[in-house]
Amino acid sequence: MKLIGIHQFHSGSAYGDAVTNGLFLTQKFLRELGFRSEIYVEHIAKELNNKLNHYSTYVGSPNQCLLIHHSLGHDLTDWILSLPDIKILVYHNITPASFFPENSEIHKYSLIGREQLKIFKNAVSASIADSLYNAQELISLNYPNISTIPLLIDVENIRNKPYNHHIVNNNSEIFTVIFVGRVCQNKCQHDIVEIFKYLVETIEQPIQLVLIGSYSLDDHYYQSLQEIIARYRLTDFVKMVGKVSDEELYGWYRAADVFICMSEHEGFGVPLVESMVFDVPVVAYKSTNVPYTLGQGGILFNEKRFSEIAALVNLIKKDRPLRRRILKSQRSRLKDFSRYCLISDLEKVLIDVGVEIPRRVTLNENKTEELQFQIEGPFETNYSLAIVNRELGFALDEKFPGQVGLFPTEGPGDYTPDTTAINQVEGLNLLWKRSKKGSRADVVIRNLYPPRVVDMDGLINLLYFAWEESNLSKEWVDSFNQCLDGLTVLSSFVKKVLIDAGVYVPIQIAGCGIEQVLRQKPQTYHGYIGKSFRFLHISSCFPRKGVDVLLEAYVKVFTSDDDVSLLIKTFPNPHNDIQQQIDNLKANYKNIPEIILINEDISVGCIVDLYRRCHALVAPSRGEGFGLPMAEAMLFDIPVITTGFGGQTDFCSDETAWLIDFQFTIAKTHLSKFNSVWVEPDVRHLAKLMREIYQAPKDQIQSKVVAAKALIQDKFTWNACAARIENMLETIESQKLFIGRKIKLGWVSTWNSKCGIAAYSSYLINGSISEEFDVKILASRQDLPESTDGDNVIRCWDDFSNPNLSDLESCIEAENLDAVVIQFNFGFFELTAFGNLLVKLSERGITTIVMFHSTKDVNKHDFKASLATIHYGLSLADRLLVHSVADLNRLKDFHLLRNTALFPHGVQCRQFIDSILLKKKLNIFLNKKVIATYGFLLPNKGVEELIEAFSIIKSSYPEMSLLLVNALYPNPVSHELKVKCERLISSLGLTNSVVMINEYLEDEESLCLLECADMIVFPYQNSNESSSAAVRFGIASNRLVLCSKLEIFEDVKETVHFLPGTDPNSIARGIVNLFNTPEIFNSKREIQQQWLKEHSWQRISDKLAGMIKALIKDSLNK
Repeated sequence: MKLIGIHQFHSGSAYGDAVTNGLFLTQKFLRELGFRSEIYVEHIAKELNNKLNHYSTYVGSPNQCLLIHHSLGHDLTDWILSLPDIKILVYHNITPASFFPENSEIHKYSLIGREQLKIFKNAVSASIADSLYNAQELISLNYPNISTIPLLIDVENIRNKPYNHHIVNNNSEIFTVIFVGRVCQNKCQHDIVEIFKYLVETIEQPIQLVLIGSYSLDDHYYQSLQEIIARYRLTDFVKMVGKVSDEELYGWYRAADVFICMSEHEGFGVPLVESMVFDVPVVAYKSTNVPYTLGQGGILFNEKRFSEIAALVNLIKKDRPLRRRILKSQRSRLKDFSRYCLISDLEKVLIDVGVEIPRRVTLNENKTEELQFQIEGPFETNYSLAIVNRELGFALDEKFPGQVGLFPTEGPGDYTPDTTAINQVEGLNLLWKRSKKGSRADVVIRNLYPPRVVDMDGLINLLYFAWEESNLSKEWVDSFNQCLDGLTVLSSFVKKVLIDAGVYVPIQIAGCGIEQVLRQKPQTYHGYIGKSFRFLHISSCFPRKGVDVLLEAYVKVFTSDDDVSLLIKTFPNPHNDIQQQIDNLKANYKNIPEIILINEDISVGCIVDLYRRCHALVAPSRGEGFGLPMAEAMLFDIPVITTGFGGQTDFCSDETAWLIDFQFTIAKTHLSKFNSVWVEPDVRHLAKLMREIYQAPKDQIQSKVVAAKALIQDKFTWNACAARIENMLETIESQKLFIGRKIKLGWVSTWNSKCGIAAYSSYLINGSISEEFDVKILASRQDLPESTDGDNVIRCWDDFSNPNLSDLESCIEAENLDAVVIQFNFGFFELTAFGNLLVKLSERGITTIVMFHSTKDVNKHDFKASLATIHYGLSLADRLLVHSVADLNRLKDFHLLRNTALFPHGVQCRQFIDSILLKKKLNIFLNKKVIATYGFLLPNKGVEELIEAFSIIKSSYPEMSLLLVNALYPNPVSHELKVKCERLISSLGLTNSVVMINEYLEDEESLCLLECADMIVFPYQNSNESSSAAVRFGIASNRLVLCSKLEIFEDVKETVHFLPGTDPNSIARGIVNLFNTPEIFNSKREIQQQWLKEHSWQRISDKLAGMIKALIKDSLNK
């Protein structure tokens, strides 16, 4: 039958309403099929005046079909029955009247609507239910020809609709729970608040609940909901934004982290589908049509157990494989809502009632191309990140044609790319045009600085990352762990930095391709480039690049009489003072060798020309994430001299390059990070290598040059990088959803005793370690426990005097441990036995971390020991963690480099308390300035010297008091020292001015006393320890801290002041100078607060926990 039109009727209409949107979608489909199609309603929403027609204008005809949409009762039964049209019912469900007040209009029309369902059964030729749940109701009423077609939502259309970017950007760092639906009893927003209450208690990052949907301020349910929110003190966490525009709605979906639905009645549940469209994990109560709408997507639960649902949401947040599995199931379900499926099903219904279709719609007309990869970052310039992004894009597009896009964005946000630059690179425009904001690609790869990851929206999110120092901010680490499925990095150095910082998502060394430099057409550089032999240096000339070391070495080994030039290619930037450095050299050296500076941007072709015309590349870098100029030089057959540490050592080895010796040192960069290390290249060794290359015949250096080029050509291509990324994706896809048990961790340490290392272990374990691991304390039998050991404590070793560690080995084996953390001090273990233990742990595949509290050789008349004697065992450990740069260099001298890392001591973080107010509160040291010291009472701590220094100070400052908080150590020498100090105090007439406390105090009591001080002094005379726990108590008290200039305090030097010497006169002079110069006295307060935050026990514990998890995962992947 040929029809003149297929039209639709519904009693009501509302802008943005699901049924109204369904009317428009169906109209669009009918018109695509070739039918005239209009919409007629009883009540026209004012916003839709120009799109809808009043039902009274409808003229029925036997040659027309009318789709009668039914979601609530109305007064037009007789009118509908009188129409001669072919009638098809489209049922959207009627919310049961029991959900509404009995005297309300909606209660009345809910009842009428159900009666009309019975009446219309005999008037329609077919029926469409928008859900299986609704179809079951029609089946129960014996409706004819029932089909299920969700004619409510155009998933392809809304995915590409405009959205509010401000909502997305402003909420990207907030964990956002959303629900969309009218605020009413059956939607059960109150249950969502109950769940959210638990989430606020358990999720550490900023969190919010956003309830979207219309409400009335006078409505009883709305008022009761507000009362619940206030009772739980959630007012600042819950946003009720009301009914919003489509742009705002789609913005909130894109900002959301999870959609929670507790509704007890849903006829369909459009927001469930919308959530799936925007890759929002759906957690929903299994009621009415909800399971039919979700299908196999999302997660359903049968009971409203709020705390358990909150735990599930927390797991989705933390467990990326679980989240990814949910999103995959949702994407699969969305295929059932595709335009082609909906139109095909609608066609079938019409054909079944005898309607001829004017125009059939094919699959290709409705097929949308989805990106498999979207690479996000700069891509059109010669900036190193841009080169990586576009070359990786081309390589992936070769493997996955038509499925790769390049999207322009930087660390601060998106930008408009330079189309002129894009058009200069063949094929780049096509990759750019395929990309889009919010692509929801299968894989999103970002490479930008700073690394912004919180708003990434791929099914798998990867960060292509390079870094040059040894430390990362906690904010970066947390965002990487929370938002990324993995990192692809340029070098093994970068991978180690990430693991050491606590990043535990999978990390793949993808490397970097170099071949693009060979595609550049050489352009002759017309500037002067020097004498017969030319050293080349290419860099930003940031301090990290070591150009100062290069200049010093160059002038040491060459003069103007040598037929040699140093050519430095750089560009102007705020951290580049190369011209000043050269000028200083010329002022200080009379016979300076030739230095040529190119301090400007030149074309890549000209740089290629420099490579071809120079004879050696020199790069004495202090830190490199990769080292692109070194790799490029190797491709041009140039010998490379570079530092033997950093990302470049993946291709610069003794077989391929000339490596400069170095020492570790604290990084001095504009990034100003605590505990960040780089290396200081050895100037003399660099000078020697430059002379060697200059003098050597070409055939003597050729073997390394040939090997270097072959390595770069084989391993460092973009196709190889793309293949490694594919391997990475396979690793990610093979991850288990979550580990069914906690990681079993053994902790070897003194414990529950008056020992600094026992306290150190306790602080670390009480943070994230105890929360995330099943910890067994493997403690010394020599401890004198202060209280009864817990059930997880096993005492199974003695000390260095007993070389037998078989009990410890047996415990590790019996407990089936995944990892072992060992606290090391020379007094704990006999070295040979300890080295053998490390070998056995390695053989069993147990992840092993050794934390050193001392590394310096012991050379006493009755005890000698050196870590050098157990080099092999130490080399097998997964990590050797030390507290100071001196320790790093010491281990380097023992040829231990691959597995070492700087790991700081922790500290308590306390709010600043005014010492004057505290003294008044405690009624001590009233109207007096107080100098204090803290720690065990031992001869090397300088307590006697401090007492003598105080005597000197007292003569000029009689109001001063001295507070000695020095607990006795369980050793006779400590008791002897106490007697000496008491006699000294008495002999100097200081009895009324010195308070000496020798009891072992609880930490809180000790800190309270130290907070009464104006200055805390640590006048150590000597120490073999790597770091001091005592000084951290001083810093934690928020008071000025003054220390001896010893290695033990090297790791806190940013936040303390130093004494001019360790004798009494020097100590007194240092104290007085600080009291007399307020600007210096107060100069480190701000940095002290930053340092305390960075070194809190919680942060340090988080870092170690992440490192352990990362090392275990990495060993499993290997």
